[in-house]
Amino acid sequence: MNATVHLDLGYFEKLTKLGFPDVKIDLTRFSDAVCEGRERLGTYVYDCLPYASNPPKPEEVRRFLSRAQFHLALKAQPRFEIRLGRLIYDPQSGHFKQKRVDALITADIVRLAHPRLVDAIVIISGDDDLVPAVQEAKNAGIMTIVCHRSCNDEYGRPRTRASRDLLRTCDQVRVIDRELMESCRRPTPRGTQPHPCAA
Repeated sequence: MNATVHLDLGYFEKLTKLGFPDVKIDLTRFSDAVCEGRERLGTYVYDCLPYASNPPKPEEVRRFLSRAQFHLALKAQPRFEIRLGRLIYDPQSGHFKQKRVDALITADIVRLAHPRLVDAIVIISGDDDLVPAVQEAKNAGIMTIVCHRSCNDEYGRPRTRASRDLLRTCDQVRVIDRELMESCRRPTPRGTQPHPCAA
């Protein structure tokens, strides 16, 4: 049996920050763990480069270069691929929003489903827009697994809640708990920097 992992990095970083702020995660270990013994054919990481104004401010340049270097470090890991969406500013909410990430995840899942190239797909996301792709994978006989965690911010507002339809549609639901995260912790020896794959 084999599997692919489809990880929305924005979602994962948010739940890590809110739920496990004391744990730095090795994404290779995490990807292998959520495959639950299946051979991991690949991990697809979906992200957006930081927003930069025109002309960019020095801090924006620093954030942009840091994220780009992080992506290069991930791509150097065995069987990791990066898919990039866009980050845009929403003036109504006053926040930045990811664009195209769900479409990229959907495209990869459908590509793997027809023809059937994998036995299972593991999704780390909570977005309702992924429901049609999950159903397409199920129709092709692929096991679908979603890993999620509901986290609130310091004001009690939900920040990483998963779609009920997504949870209902997937064959298996796994809550990302501390036991899983601790098993994927990236140890940082004293005097050294965190591993580039630490989330």
